[in-house]
Amino acid sequence: DEQHLFFSIGDVSGKGVPAALFMAVTKTLIKGVAEQHLSPSQVLAKVNHELYVDNEEMMFVTVFCGVLDLGTGELQYTNAGHLPPLLLRASQPPTWMELPKGVVLGVSEPPIYTTRTLKLEPMDTLLLYTDGVNEAMNSNQQLFGEDRLRAFAEAQAATAPKELVESLFASVHQFAGGETQSDDIT
Repeated sequence: DEQHLFFSIGDVSGKGVPAALFMAVTKTLIKGVAEQHLSPSQVLAKVNHELYVDNEEMMFVTVFCGVLDLGTGELQYTNAGHLPPLLLRASQPPTWMELPKGVVLGVSEPPIYTTRTLKLEPMDTLLLYTDGVNEAMNSNQQLFGEDRLRAFAEAQAATAPKELVESLFASVHQFAGGETQSDDIT
């Protein structure tokens, strides 16, 4: 609504058409359930239930999602096996957000998801990403890795979000040096 922003990031298991369809279903479910103005943990619990039913292939999705109150800066968030975002605050080194434990979506019932709350201040930035970023590999079989990602975020902390994302993509691609990547970079 006008006061709240719901957002999510996810990564589906597998490749090809089955994975794309599973992610499309997940995205549709998340959008539909989030419109009910539930807490992030309630959203994931409902989506998980729908994905779990008839999931004979045992596909799964990792998801981080949150609801940001645009007036107060209060962020309610939860996690279903996704990587922790980096929190960039003015005059502080980037830190990994502490995430509640949460099982990936689609593989078990009934999972328990917990909603946590964090106060974001003006100019704070959350950097969300998929494992295609930190697992991007160069020709020497080295990973981009968490240390490089954190150092990148620290050097770019004052950058506007759009430029931060564009710069991160460029940095990952430069690191990979033209090597074919095994995973999506989001």
